[in-house]
Amino acid sequence: MIPRKLEYLIALAKEGHFARAAASCRVSQQALSAAIQQLQSEIGVEIVKHGRRFQGFTQQGEIVLEWARNLAVDCDRLHERLRERPDTFSGTLHLGVLGSTIPLMKMFTLPFQKRFPNINLRITVHNAFDIAQAVEKSSSMDVVVTYMDATSRQYSQSHVLYAEEYELLIRRGTRFSGQKSVSWDA
Repeated sequence: MIPRKLEYLIALAKEGHFARAAASCRVSQQALSAAIQQLQSEIGVEIVKHGRRFQGFTQQGEIVLEWARNLAVDCDRLHERLRERPDTFSGTLHLGVLGSTIPLMKMFTLPFQKRFPNINLRITVHNAFDIAQAVEKSSSMDVVVTYMDATSRQYSQSHVLYAEEYELLIRRGTRFSGQKSVSWDA
């Protein structure tokens, strides 16, 4: 994907010889030499030390070579990223959930399946204790939706979806009516 002239320059640096560089690029030696001369003209600096044989690069040529190598690495990374597109993922994602979270699952699973259509979701319902045990023992659950307390917040890959609050409703004239708070021990 990088310009051929830069590929030729990288090959020349690797091979240290015009004929071998040309062979590795599958072009004639004349085509490789002409391309490097065009590159020198285009950027306005001498890249290769002149002589009958390859004698190395000028200081400016070393800068151009470094830039060409960096560009080649960036192009390789681009190809990798394109190969990792979401539509190329496939397999099964195992999701363990609490029974009380089932009504919320559509909110997560529908966008997920739209973005990753080749991934199957396997959702199983568990109690909070079983989910905690499975997470501790790295079982077959890839993702879990459960309650979290101070000890379970140790996992670096956790995200709070919502916070629950409990309220005690008391009928007037009963034991706790009129109190602002009641402990669990009462």
